Amino acid sequence: QTMKTIGEKLLTGKILPKLESPGYCRAMVFRAYEFSRFLTKINVANWLCTGSVLGFVRDRKVIPGDFDIDLAIWHDDIKKIHELPDKIKEKFKIFPWIDICEYVAQGNITYPVADPRMTCEKRFFTDLRKIKFYGCDFYIPRDSEAYLNAVYGPGWKKTITRREYAGKFFVGKFWHTHHGL
Repeated sequence: QTMKTIGEKLLTGKILPKLESPGYCRAMVFRAYEFSRFLTKINVANWLCTGSVLGFVRDRKVIPGDFDIDLAIWHDDIKKIHELPDKIKEKFKIFPWIDICEYVAQGNITYPVADPRMTCEKRFFTDLRKIKFYGCDFYIPRDSEAYLNAVYGPGWKKTITRREYAGKFFVGKFWHTHHGL
């Protein structure tokens, strides 16, 4: 497919997830960047998490087969997003590209609202560093390798297939999709 066709699909929201071209990945990351900047303007702290951090640290790119950017916020801030006027929300019809992961902190532990079983240390989300991902500024945990080890275990540096991943991280009937490969 040509870049023009990909661009048209990105602008219309009709993306074919099988596209993994560099242009598709750059556009997806740029949309996440625009949203991240907007969140910062309305005082909503945000940072990359899970599969997006893995892609940046291990591969320096979006993980093949990962069709979203994992952007974390604190659960208490979600109401700021819901309270936005519809006109502004319409501008950010990006949720096919962005997986907003809401995190709750309890003491020194934090976990995603979607699955409280997936805990990690709060320090990973309070001590951040700025990085450039596809030329866009984002924040990630300063101790990214320790974070990835906490989330994925010691084998995170080795790429695994989607099937291997599902077998490793499937819990009952619930597969927490915030994790990439």
